[in-house]
Amino acid sequence: MAQIQPKARQLRYENPRSARAEEGILRLLMLDGSLVKQTQGLEPGQFSAPVLGKIYQVLLEHLKQGRPLQLGTLEGELEGEEIALLADILGQPTALENGAKAMADYRAVLETERMKQQTTTDEAVLLAARETYRKKKSI
Repeated sequence: MAQIQPKARQLRYENPRSARAEEGILRLLMLDGSLVKQTQGLEPGQFSAPVLGKIYQVLLEHLKQGRPLQLGTLEGELEGEEIALLADILGQPTALENGAKAMADYRAVLETERMKQQTTTDEAVLLAARETYRKKKSI
């Protein structure tokens, strides 16, 4: 688990599984900008790790403006720790011949993790409501 986390402590991931998929999306975009078509509908706010959402937003803006996606061109928009994190992400192995399939898989992981989070939140609300009802009933 510690190997998955970024080196900078303030950039820690709360949901490592989702964050790994988010890292994969960023890596694929950096290596093949044409895969941006497959990210349609995916918003930076949907990322579980805010730092990865910020990097994603910057990448989308660069692609939209037709600017190159290289670490050097991102330095003005990302802080040093964010650039270092992106460099670490790019250092992980990736097979681009299956890029479209990998992007779809990463999106599926994000959706699954988001559903799990929503279910957990809904269950917590229901349990709190049930407990409140029990307290009122016993009085």
